[in-house]
Amino acid sequence: MPFEFRKISDVGSNHPVVARLAAQTAEVLKWMNVEKGAKDAIGALYVHKLTSRLLRCHKIRDESRR
Repeated sequence: MPFEFRKISDVGSNHPVVARLAAQTAEVLKWMNVEKGAKDAIGALYVHKLTSRLLRCHKIRDESRR
């Protein structure tokens, strides 16, 4: 699976949500026994939808701690 760099948010790749999700998703997708198109669709779903939702949750958590 080739890597593609895109800006998807205002946080960097060192943010725990971004770093963990991207690395773990790529690793899990390697072991899935499905077609490449399905792997790409699952990867896109995780990277674009789930990352943005988790980042919003993380932001809310940070704001509530102030």
